[in-house]
Amino acid sequence: MEQERLKRIEEKRLEEEKKRQEEEEAQQKLVTKVIAAHGSDLDKGKATVSDSDLLVQKLQEDLAAQK
Repeated sequence: MEQERLKRIEEKRLEEEKKRQEEEEAQQKLVTKVIAAHGSDLDKGKATVSDSDLLVQKLQEDLAAQK
């Protein structure tokens, strides 16, 4: 009787551990997808900004003046 109870407790613990591990893997896959979708452009300096941003306009003017 006691062995059965201990066995059920161990099975439940293993199920919870497996579920937690699957959730962590799913979270990691999601993070990887987000990084792949957005991070690659940021890593290559291709991040986009709005042309109406005042700093962008100032930098564009400075760059044009240098040419």
